[in-house]
Amino acid sequence: MYTLVNQLWYGKLKILAWLFWPISLIFYILIVVRKALYKYNFLSSYKAKIPVVVIGNITVGGTGKTPLLIHLVHLLQYHKLTPVVVSRGYKAQILNSTDVAQVLDDPIIYGDEPVLIAKRAKCPVIISKSRVKAIKYVEQQLTADIILSDDGLQHYAMARDIELCIIDKVRKFGNNLLLPLGPMREPKTRLATVDLVINEGPHQLQTQINLMQSLKFNDRQIKLSSLQGTTVHAVAGIANPDNFFNNLREFNINLIEHKFIDHHKFTLADITFNDDYPVLMTEKDAQKCMQFANAKHWYVPLNIFLPVDTLNLFLKLVAEHLDD
Repeated sequence: MYTLVNQLWYGKLKILAWLFWPISLIFYILIVVRKALYKYNFLSSYKAKIPVVVIGNITVGGTGKTPLLIHLVHLLQYHKLTPVVVSRGYKAQILNSTDVAQVLDDPIIYGDEPVLIAKRAKCPVIISKSRVKAIKYVEQQLTADIILSDDGLQHYAMARDIELCIIDKVRKFGNNLLLPLGPMREPKTRLATVDLVINEGPHQLQTQINLMQSLKFNDRQIKLSSLQGTTVHAVAGIANPDNFFNNLREFNINLIEHKFIDHHKFTLADITFNDDYPVLMTEKDAQKCMQFANAKHWYVPLNIFLPVDTLNLFLKLVAEHLDD
């Protein structure tokens, strides 16, 4: 199924998807109607008492939102601000329609991405199926200067002060069709309304991968370059596993690829193979393997950076809303 959708949205079958474009037209009409309901106050948006920054995209799938959010949290912390992150907590076991929770360290209970953010960003992460409820929890229970929403560009019940939209620098917009025939959550015209478009013009994400660390206890690390010319098993349960695999290939590593669906719940059998090759996985996937990984298993930390000019522009936007 993954391969078929990938070919329809990004590959050789793109032209086939266009034959059924009226299906996407129905999705477009729903988008327009929903926006109008919020614009004319038939549906209400909650305006937080402190600035809210949304980091999202207009396409389905991974574009680097999570590592970028972590980078921006660290930037704000460096400037003596106190950020808090809110997230939908996708696949979190504890959530029903009314739950709000502060993320601890169990990815099965709280979700893999929220746990990764909490560990790497070292700031509170609040999850709820309703980001509005998460924001109200922050206002009532925590001390924060600014709230960052992990995804939520289309969550119009949550008013926002700053919007960052990330474009997949390789796949872009695929066949340019709206769901379900293409990857677009909203038309490209949406980009004109956001404050900062990442991976367009000078605002390019810069990826850095230089170490891999053991899954267990993080007590070992080796240079990824030391695997140059060797064969490894590469495991990825993320929205776009090819990004991970291509990053590894830049180190001249021979890969045996193992693709899983995004947010896959890993078991030991998924990462056990009948040979002695090392097993590399993403840091997000590693959160769910900590309890059973062994000496052959490693995760590859991904760091994302923005150019200084882009960071300064972001800080300027933040400062304007802090002063309001």
